[in-house]
Amino acid sequence: MINLVDAVILLSFATLLAMAALNDFRSFIIPNRLCLAIVVLYPAHVMASGVSVDWVSGLVSGGIVFGIGVAMFGFGMIGGGDVKLITAAGLWAGLEMLPMMLLLVVIVGGTYSVFEAIRLKYPERLLRRFVRREQVQPVIGKSVVPYGVAISTGGLYVALTQFIANF
Repeated sequence: MINLVDAVILLSFATLLAMAALNDFRSFIIPNRLCLAIVVLYPAHVMASGVSVDWVSGLVSGGIVFGIGVAMFGFGMIGGGDVKLITAAGLWAGLEMLPMMLLLVVIVGGTYSVFEAIRLKYPERLLRRFVRREQVQPVIGKSVVPYGVAISTGGLYVALTQFIANF
């Protein structure tokens, strides 16, 4: 039977992820307080969980995701808020759930990217640039894909999996 305290903690984790996704979708900003709250909830989950939680695996998982995230940030592939959010979610995932969480992030983020590319007429721009050899103005500005939505989807998988494991 699920521990009521841990159920509230897991629900809080899922709510914070949803808030991060919504903020990122609206403004391309993931507030630091949301990522910090997700990290602060983790020790409470470890202590309140009805099943044994491998917290060392969580720390290793968070460290791996942080290292990869910093490298991606350095290459301008993702933003700093994305790095913080995926690190916090990776902490909860542990090494056992990390591959599936990252697979969901890639699938949702990639699908969203394809739709945004079509919406911004990238296929047409590429056709004009490379097939017709026309001069095409570059698209300038911030990334048009709020990856926090994809990261939160992966994190919600983790929350749901841990909730089910406590039954």
